[in-house]
Amino acid sequence: MGMEQRLVPRLEQRLRLSPRIIQSIEILQLPLLALEERVEQELTENPVLEVREEGPEVGEDGETTEPTDEVSTTAEEAEVAAPADDSEESTPEEESEYERLESLVSDWEDFHSQTRRTPRSQDSDPKFEALQNTVERPLSLDEYLLSQLRLLDLEPRLRKLAESIIYNLDEQGYLSTPLEEVVAPLLPPQAGDYDGSTELAEARSQALQQAEEALRVVQGLDPPGIGARDLAECLLLQITDDLPHADQFPYQVGGHLQDLLQNRLPAVAKATGQSLDEINQALKTIGQLNPRPGALFTREVIPYVVPDLTVRYEDGRYRVVLNEGGVPGLYIRREYRELLRRRDGDPKLRNYVREKVRSAKWLMDAIEQRRHTLTRIAQVIVDHQLEFIEKGEGHLRPLKMQEVADEVGVHVATVSRAVSGKYLDTHHGIYELRYFFAGGLVTAEGTEESWKTVKQRIVRLIEQEEKGKPLSDQAVVDRLKDEGLKVARRTVTKYRKELNIPSARLRRQYTSDASS
Repeated sequence: MGMEQRLVPRLEQRLRLSPRIIQSIEILQLPLLALEERVEQELTENPVLEVREEGPEVGEDGETTEPTDEVSTTAEEAEVAAPADDSEESTPEEESEYERLESLVSDWEDFHSQTRRTPRSQDSDPKFEALQNTVERPLSLDEYLLSQLRLLDLEPRLRKLAESIIYNLDEQGYLSTPLEEVVAPLLPPQAGDYDGSTELAEARSQALQQAEEALRVVQGLDPPGIGARDLAECLLLQITDDLPHADQFPYQVGGHLQDLLQNRLPAVAKATGQSLDEINQALKTIGQLNPRPGALFTREVIPYVVPDLTVRYEDGRYRVVLNEGGVPGLYIRREYRELLRRRDGDPKLRNYVREKVRSAKWLMDAIEQRRHTLTRIAQVIVDHQLEFIEKGEGHLRPLKMQEVADEVGVHVATVSRAVSGKYLDTHHGIYELRYFFAGGLVTAEGTEESWKTVKQRIVRLIEQEEKGKPLSDQAVVDRLKDEGLKVARRTVTKYRKELNIPSARLRRQYTSDASS
């Protein structure tokens, strides 16, 4: 059987998204600040798009007049807009207006071609603008320590050893690498350069002593505790005379740090001969220290959040208002519509303007669709979470995206896109819209409780427990059951760990009259 190439017709159905739908989806997903940037970009690239001025215009006679050059034209109307009679002659005023528009579009194209090749000035340089708008990089730990080291009067070799130690500190500020490995490149030459191994050993011993001295220099820098090789050394470096009960920790209690961390205070009291009250005072001193001094310089920059929606109480109910203060009103100038009606102009110019009008109209429709969809979804969320809006934390109801999608009449994927990265400003604070979606359970009374509310109940029970006899996870389960919530013990353990709450044994507080 021979092989040959041939064309075979085939009938099939494919789902393809039009560019207009894709743009609507992209606009829907944008948070408020990103939408403002998108509109500004479109205003820069599209010459037919204008910003609607706020308020009425003032005429020459001093009377206020409404704008008359705005037009809400669909892309289809723009394509077919043309005079009924092709032979109709244009007036001199229309010819002058046409020439002005043609010159405007030509100048716009020339401007873009020039700015793409070489920026004309620093103000129009996109790289310079990006540099100006970039968030300043925070000071790193290395830079902070080296700036202090430069102020010290050290001999060159000691300074070089200290710099090598600084560059080997981890993100927490610890020297996790052995000191010999850190300063190995700076140790004396190989044994071949010496007459005997004794001289080499003495030289290396002196070099290591100097490295220890350099480490002490680094450990004396700010923040306190920097350059420590373990947790105990880090805490001891931060002990100063001005701390309360500082003399009780370094020697008697400092050697039993693991027992302290595991809350085995009776064993520490037996080993050190101190009372439980003295050990508790030492623990208070430890609580004032920083176990990760380098973490102060590794924090991520918190992004600035602008709420997209606000909840207001109007006419006896809570209403959602979309915040669009930074998004300008847009319109298409009437001159461009008149340009499309003319048939005696340059066809390329008319096609160019037609495409720009279509792009502008798509953007305006997408913004309006975003406003409508986002407001409806947020209003449904608020209606379902009225108890939370009125009373705040601890009153969140279980809610699924599918429930909101069914009530709004959209696909659940649309709800997911709409709430992504959006924030709601309430009387109790600013919350991400996704915060209001949570699973839950049904209480004995038949009411619904979200898992976030269950977590808050766990926190409340632990805060109210007797410190000398803290509640175990099973005891918390029993207390929740008495309140009408049936929760498994493993669920309580999971939520306790998520909330960074220690176990009952670690939460127990010992006193002199209850040491067992």
